[in-house]
Amino acid sequence: MRKMYGVIGQGRDVPRISNAMDALHAVVTNLPQNIKWRILKLQIHPGSIDIIGQVKTHSDAETIVQSLTKGSLDVSAPTTELLSTGEIYFKISANPVQENDTLAVKGGKQ
Repeated sequence: MRKMYGVIGQGRDVPRISNAMDALHAVVTNLPQNIKWRILKLQIHPGSIDIIGQVKTHSDAETIVQSLTKGSLDVSAPTTELLSTGEIYFKISANPVQENDTLAVKGGKQ
């Protein structure tokens, strides 16, 4: 029966599950407000986030990375490309940072 406690929510260490709304909130609330940016595509996968967009300069893409790092995201360096319009196309990949892999639950019997 001890093995079943986690399955029925009575275990001490229940795996932490990140949800898409938390990931979306981490992105939206940490985008910089001092530069112009355009998000073309935002993909949220279990354990990762891909952001594709446009900015005016390569350093603006780096500013987005620095801003997202302030949230609960582990962000990689942006991939950028100069478009014929003069704007910069970027792709940024991020992973939600979790302090612990498990969430302690009170009240479970051992």
